Order: sequence, then structure tokens, then C-alpha cells
Amino acid sequence: MQLLATLLLALTPTALAAPAAGHTAPHAALANGFYLSTVNADGTVTHTPVDDPSALASVQGASAFSRRAPKEPTAGLNKRFVSCWGRQLDNAGTDKAVDQWKSYLSTTILELRSTDRTYYVQYINDGVTVYYCINARNSVGSLSLEDFNYALVQMDATCRRYEASYYQWDGSPEIVGKASVNDRVCLG
Repeated sequence: MQLLATLLLALTPTALAAPAAGHTAPHAALANGFYLSTVNADGTVTHTPVDDPSALASVQGASAFSRRAPKEPTAGLNKRFVSCWGRQLDNAGTDKAVDQWKSYLSTTILELRSTDRTYYVQYINDGVTVYYCINARNSVGSLSLEDFNYALVQMDATCRRYEASYYQWDGSPEIVGKASVNDRVCLG
């Protein structure tokens, strides 16, 4: 797949008002697919559908670019952080979302930059979100297929396979996770 950095895509943001931080955002009604999500200062989350993931290059906060070396795998318990949430996710929804990420990352590496807001890219499928975020303001990170697979292995080694959970690299604001679409994630 060739990246189309100049692709003009009509993106319609969907602002979802959420109650005070820590409450559930009502975005279960979002259609299956990729979204660039922005956590706004007032706690609302704006979800911008991205029909073609290569169009992320044209969306503020995200860009797609060609190959670079993957992050060095971290070893040892002091080099990783996995959080298991104790809730099982829909197996088929999780598998489909993971497969969509792997398909996208097989041809590119995603770079995500946060500004004064936190951004995350997620694939939603049947009530499950699999996401990558920069969980700190004014930071940058990148996700390759190797990074994504490493994060999944770490989550599945610590938590049950279809359990809501996330993995964070040591000393990094980067998180890969899987959750229910109604879970508040990447709040910064």
C-alpha cells in the first residue's frame, strides 16, 4: 500500500460530551473503523473517523511515515508496565481490531504527536477498541508492527488474552491497549 500523504479526506469530527473525568464516554455508537481521538481540556473526547489509515498523515496530531528501526524490546519486570483491568472483552471484536492494526502496521509506522491535548488512534470493532496513544502532552512516539506485537505479547503474558489491559514502555508516554469502547483511555 502506498502512503497518500496528500490524500484529501473529508473528516467529520464527532465530539462526544463526557461527564467529569473518570466517567464513561458514550461512544459505543461509533461505527467500526479507525479513529483519531483527541482528549480535550474539558474532558470531552473528539473522535475523527479515518476511513483510510494512510490518511492519518493529513490529520493534525498524527502522521504516517516509512520504515525505521523498532523500539528496543525491554526486558525484565522493571522495564515494562502492564495493567490488567479484570474485564473480558468480546473475543471476535478484539481479534478483528488487532488484525486491522496488524494490516495497517505491515506497510507503515505510525508517528503520533501530542500537543496541549492527548491524542490516540484506535480501531473500534463491535464494542472493543484497540488503541495506541501518547499519554502525555507535548510528546511524540511511533508504533511499528514489531512494537505492536511486542506490546500484545506482554499484555497476554500478564493478563488473560481477551482481558481489557494496556502496555506502556518504560520511561515512555506510549501506550498500546485494548478496552471496551466505553472505557476512558489515554487521559494524559
